[in-house]
Amino acid sequence: MISLIQPAWPAPDNVFAYTSCRDGGLSSGNYAGLNTGDHVGDDPQLVAGNRALLPGHASIVWLDQVHGEHCVTFGADVTGPLPASPLQADACISRT
Repeated sequence: MISLIQPAWPAPDNVFAYTSCRDGGLSSGNYAGLNTGDHVGDDPQLVAGNRALLPGHASIVWLDQVHGEHCVTFGADVTGPLPASPLQADACISRT
């Protein structure tokens, strides 16, 4: 069972948000729990399994966080199918 922190806000049904905690998940050792980072050395199959446990996982766009100030705006910066590799950015927004 994974743990999520969810906001209590009056958003439309198609808008959701949460923060995942490390509880639950498939990873072990240094990555124990719900590791969703595919760039830290964890087993890629376990990371994929962890990501699949998240609500709405099929709609999540993963970013390669670079600890900078770049924000991607979906619908403007990203057109067509999403890239196979994560975009390098620290945030993303969408109005669609």
